[in-house]
Amino acid sequence: MSIRRSLVTFPLLVLLATALPASAQFPRVTPKPHDYHVEFSYNTWKPQPDLMLRTGSTDDVDLVGAFGLEKTTVKQYSLTIKPAQKHKLRFQYVPMTFEKDAALNRSFTFDGRTYQVNAPAHLSLDWTLSRAGYEWDAVSSPSGYLGVIAEVKYNQIRASVTASEVGTASVKTNAPIPAVGVAGGGDLLPGKLSVDFEITGMKLPTRVDLEGRLVDYDIHITARLLKAIGVQAGYRSIDARYLVDTDRGTLKMKGPYAGASIRF
Repeated sequence: MSIRRSLVTFPLLVLLATALPASAQFPRVTPKPHDYHVEFSYNTWKPQPDLMLRTGSTDDVDLVGAFGLEKTTVKQYSLTIKPAQKHKLRFQYVPMTFEKDAALNRSFTFDGRTYQVNAPAHLSLDWTLSRAGYEWDAVSSPSGYLGVIAEVKYNQIRASVTASEVGTASVKTNAPIPAVGVAGGGDLLPGKLSVDFEITGMKLPTRVDLEGRLVDYDIHITARLLKAIGVQAGYRSIDARYLVDTDRGTLKMKGPYAGASIRF
């Protein structure tokens, strides 16, 4: 009796299984764009520069106005390591270089040397911004996150002005600035399109020979071509001001960027 019942029941089960929709047999797994362990991104940034430097007892020198500096392409390298769901280690390296030969638009004194208007001169300026920090996400889910950031932004500034009749004046400054802030993001289209933002900053207590302030905000959209690969487009603004001994700088960069990221 049991054998006969099995012979009838088994074909019915097979028929029922084949009749079920594929989604019922194998539930669709929605991609989780915020679920990863390592992310590397590379972007090209096209910021508008606003750069003023001072060394010694001279006045602030507007390098953009004096040399007629224009937008240049800046490369951004970012690495995020996510050892646990709510924890991220964040690193970034942004080298910014300006080289310009020009007849000066104005006169100025830099590092004890005076450069006259219309004099031919050469500017070489390197501003390297490195950052290392930690992010803790108070809210973390497959569809989004919201957290706080603590990091150090390390500014290295190297600038020199050369003119044949005056010679070369230069300044070299290292300005590490701690920063705190918030970061967040979420899906616009699950598994396909997401938006992320962050804002960090800090103002150091003012002293006679040391001062620092920095505000950095970034917002971008990522479109996922594959689960691990995405393309990005965003906007970033950096406003860094420092005083170290007798060297002072006001460095601002803001503009759009685009690039790609890979996660695994």
